[in-house]
Amino acid sequence: MDFELEARTKAGERMVELASEHAADFATRAQLHDRENTYVKENFDAMKKSGFLAACAPEQFGGLGVESVYDITVAISRLGRGCGATAISANMHIGAVWLVTRAWQQGVAAGDPAVEEGVALFLPVLGRSQVVLSGAGTESGNSFVFPLTEATPVDGSYRIFTDCFVPEEMMLLGNPLGAFTAEGWPSITAINYPLIGAFLGIAEAARDAIADIAKTRRKRPFDVLLADRPATQFQMAEIEIGLASARATLARTGELIDSYLERPDTEFTMDDVHTMMKEWQCTKLVVNRAAADVVDRAMALSGGLGYLADSPLSRMYRDVRAGPFMQPLSPNEAFESIGRVALGLDPDAELREVIQRLRAGG
Repeated sequence: MDFELEARTKAGERMVELASEHAADFATRAQLHDRENTYVKENFDAMKKSGFLAACAPEQFGGLGVESVYDITVAISRLGRGCGATAISANMHIGAVWLVTRAWQQGVAAGDPAVEEGVALFLPVLGRSQVVLSGAGTESGNSFVFPLTEATPVDGSYRIFTDCFVPEEMMLLGNPLGAFTAEGWPSITAINYPLIGAFLGIAEAARDAIADIAKTRRKRPFDVLLADRPATQFQMAEIEIGLASARATLARTGELIDSYLERPDTEFTMDDVHTMMKEWQCTKLVVNRAAADVVDRAMALSGGLGYLADSPLSRMYRDVRAGPFMQPLSPNEAFESIGRVALGLDPDAELREVIQRLRAGG
């Protein structure tokens, strides 16, 4: 029995089921897209048609009603088994639906008609139409709360990038530049944490691929299966150990995040945020390290076969290395943040001082 991660809610189970079905389909053309450097448009068409992209929308708006970040993470890991690129891209959209849904739910709970009615108009189209959602925060060389993109008010709209005009009513303004608040972090967590699942999925696919090779390929001139050689068994054992640690850590932190998110955003403190982020970043590092190690060991077992362009292992070997650079945080930033929180220090102190100097004209 393979102790893979499973969803914890009924809605999540359906989302994971859809993810597995899509992954089997996506895997049949992942190599072609990778080789030709083409966008996985047909994959997104399939996910829109099945309702997978709208999974986090409430049922009354055509979704599955998935609220658990843990369950979303499991679903993204399943997609990662078939196509890592699709899993990463789909997660961003799914997270946005989760964010809009949470805003609607909290607006309803607070009796805010502007939020309740305004967001309700937006929810039915998410996941089932051509809606473009864009947010600043992932440019090269910036800080997560200090985006470099500028939005300039121009005649009832905003100009972003080069002559891209967005109507004012379609803009969601956040906090002042560099401002630190606890309320926004739950949403950032839900949008970004499931990304880690994509890299677990890549590692799981690499494990399955090399296991199939080991059980069918013979080592010449000894005429024995690779699976029968002690060195192969040792490497497979290390692969299983890596997957076990990655799954356990990802599940534990996913459950912790779900427990945090049971509270309204307004009840979060910065201490909550720092504690949650420390666990999140520890998990990100553990899973990324384990996933890369699993794929490396699979490549070592495959030999030169795994480096060929038509081998899925060659794609997985590259894809899995994108994990550390997914937001937030970069590896060096993560070490600093984890260490500061562990030592009882404010992880945001340095950036806060920089922002203060900038505002003072220093």
